[in-house]
Amino acid sequence: MTTVSDLAPSRRRPRSDALRSRTALIHAAIHVLADDPDADLARVATTAGLSRQTLYAHFGSRSGLLDAVVHHITGEAAGLIRDARLEQGTARDALVRYLDVFSRMPSAWTRVAATATEGQSSADSAEVHRPVVDPLAAIVRRGQDAGEFTTDLPAAWLSAATVALGHAAHEQESRGELTREQARAALRTTLLRLYGAGDD
Repeated sequence: MTTVSDLAPSRRRPRSDALRSRTALIHAAIHVLADDPDADLARVATTAGLSRQTLYAHFGSRSGLLDAVVHHITGEAAGLIRDARLEQGTARDALVRYLDVFSRMPSAWTRVAATATEGQSSADSAEVHRPVVDPLAAIVRRGQDAGEFTTDLPAAWLSAATVALGHAAHEQESRGELTREQARAALRTTLLRLYGAGDD
């Protein structure tokens, strides 16, 4: 007897080898593009141990690959942020945990994400970064409502300044101007003062 499920289109999950290839290409793109934003796709494929044809089969174009890379990076970052349980404790404590998570993120993520989103509209860029920025905005609002953070500066400005200074810390670390610990300490001290939350 023919059932409805027999007539429905097959929705098979991607095969495990296809998923491995896709993941390998994304990781290779992060590695290659962090060092050379203009690297061609053949180099990315070679680094992944795969052919350029396989890369195009998965992503269709350079733009498709970059979109996948950005979504991978933001997904990984969002997972780290969720694990930090930012809803617990005071807003100041949550901010410190957020900054610690941000500081532990590979600097390659920041460089590649900047390359991948270059030329995007402000709205598109904001949408891509929402999983990372929204939790920070929630901390800022909570801290201002509780009197822990200054209200002399708008919440949106504090959030934007936090992200910009975080990128600056990653950049100085990647250039060898600061060690990871120095960059982390400088970022934390600067932002706690900016927020009016005192020093460590």
